[in-house]
Amino acid sequence: MNDNTVKCWGENDEGRLGDGSMLNSATPVLVSGISNATQVSAGGYHTCALLSDNTVKCWGSNDRNALGNGSDVDSTTPVLVSNISTAIQISVGGDHSCALLSDSTIKCWGYNISGQLGNGDEYGNDSDVPVSVLGISTATQISIGMNHSCALLNDKTVKCWGDNFDNQLGIVYDEDDREKESPVSVVDVSDAIQISAGSQNTCVLLSDDTAKCWGRNQYGQVGNRDTSRLPIETAEAVVGITTASQISVGNRHVCVLLNDTTIKCWGGGTSGQLGDGTQSSSGEPVSVVE
Repeated sequence: MNDNTVKCWGENDEGRLGDGSMLNSATPVLVSGISNATQVSAGGYHTCALLSDNTVKCWGSNDRNALGNGSDVDSTTPVLVSNISTAIQISVGGDHSCALLSDSTIKCWGYNISGQLGNGDEYGNDSDVPVSVLGISTATQISIGMNHSCALLNDKTVKCWGDNFDNQLGIVYDEDDREKESPVSVVDVSDAIQISAGSQNTCVLLSDDTAKCWGRNQYGQVGNRDTSRLPIETAEAVVGITTASQISVGNRHVCVLLNDTTIKCWGGGTSGQLGDGTQSSSGEPVSVVE
């Protein structure tokens, strides 16, 4: 909110709404004890807020140490993430979270089954406190998927790490690439200005207002019209997008905001998530109708 408080709504198992209860709410409820938030990010079962003093607080499920406070106990109200004092951006995934720090490095915490913390731990040990991502010193943006993580670097390239079962890391796949415990460079991306990681695929907005995607393509979420190749290993251009200004990847679908303030989406649409008045999936962008 513009007074730097946070409101949440929806399902509240494990206290993910942060209001001190575990009651679902169909209307927004005030998160307890947050009065200086500058950003909020909601994940699978927990939520985090970046505060004006560059610290981070999280609440909700802590089964996989997603709250980063040195504990594994769920919290219905916000708790302070340990050892984070210079954060400038946060992003929350399924059961892990990451913070971009002011020195352009990244720290992550929580679930690490596929190496999504990026600290090189090949045994998938979870971490209840933030750990440093290896080899990242020039990050400008982060985006966290279900079990993978990505960073946009200041040279407009992208690195990702974690689960690669559906090629969501954007690298040429071989039998040793089921997961990566430290960052790897995404192939064929050299001019990205924004990144968004979804459940099992990833997309970038490029400096020429086009977009590229890679990863799972079962519902056409790569946007290249071709749903016969599953999944897509490396970045491919989304068809028909030339004036994009923002991109956001969901579970099975992707949307872009265009320069004329209209929106186009593609991918899974069986629940109406493409906004085109149908319940059909699409392997290419379709216009959201008002």
